[in-house]
Amino acid sequence: MGLFDKFIRTRSADNNILTLSALLGGVGKITPEQAMAVPAFASCVDFVSNTVASLPVRLYRNEADGSTAEITKDKRLRFLNNETGDLLDGFQLKKAMTADYLKYGNTYVYVKRRFNEVAGLYYVDTRHINVNINADPIIKVPDIRVNGTPYHEWDFIIATRQTRNGVTGIGLIEENQDVLATAYNTLFFENKLVRTNGNKRGFLTTDSKLDEPALTKLKKAWKDLYGTGDENLIILNNGLKFQEASSTSVEMQLNEIKQSNNDDICKLFGIPKTVLNGGGNENDYLNAIKIAVMPILSAFQRAFDKVLLLEEEKDSLFFEFDTSELTKGDLMKRSQAYVLAVKNGWMTVD
Repeated sequence: MGLFDKFIRTRSADNNILTLSALLGGVGKITPEQAMAVPAFASCVDFVSNTVASLPVRLYRNEADGSTAEITKDKRLRFLNNETGDLLDGFQLKKAMTADYLKYGNTYVYVKRRFNEVAGLYYVDTRHINVNINADPIIKVPDIRVNGTPYHEWDFIIATRQTRNGVTGIGLIEENQDVLATAYNTLFFENKLVRTNGNKRGFLTTDSKLDEPALTKLKKAWKDLYGTGDENLIILNNGLKFQEASSTSVEMQLNEIKQSNNDDICKLFGIPKTVLNGGGNENDYLNAIKIAVMPILSAFQRAFDKVLLLEEEKDSLFFEFDTSELTKGDLMKRSQAYVLAVKNGWMTVD
């Protein structure tokens, strides 16, 4: 009597529940779509991108006395904050830029020009951009193509993360494959458990050999039982007995694994997990802004200055996100501390 005749698995190969080894190696290189299927990763991307997108961009001029003056009437502000000229509005443009920056490490916005004036900003999905850099490690010259059409680097607002050449970067997905693959496979594993309706895994044993028709019928019955259909009963005859398999460590510790995965993903962004759970205090929120949002704002501001300003404007004008609403609480605390220090003589008004 062969081993296959003695023990019959409760599931066919394509319906088999992932074991721990399969869980860890179930996905090779995780894709952006798979990463965004992980709730913690998607929540962090949404938190950062929505925060950046909600901030208006201002234009300032450096005055001779060292002060700055805001410029309110400039077409470039309308393109950045309201109507871009593209199908995306200003909020959607900045949100898409931020999401690409985080996921892929690059973001590209085509600048339509009419002579020296900006006439529109057009978001380009980074997956349609092909960049090649020359072999010279000092004088770097990029070859940028969109669907085969060549462009210059000054045709785009380009912001990059972890870059070494200024036009391509490394995103969080590429940089953290193992963490995200583990989180995705845990989600996939949990989905498998739900699809099997919580039925216990196990083995069928028999002392007699089953003929081919009986074996085929039995396989179909078990597939229906552990599938998502309505079948929840199977009749065992011909001396068949069910032997329950013990739960794996993955099944018993699934909640702990998920929590650990979520914590690791939040650390990738620099966002305290309490902020996403809705239980964070003001300090948690401000830390998330400073660590996860401010560096991106700085990168975007420099990208705006580089491409949207004329050469003769770059010494006097600069773009900046208005973050006053984000740091209002922090500013209020500093002001109150200063007033208290002056009142008690610890500091002077000067």
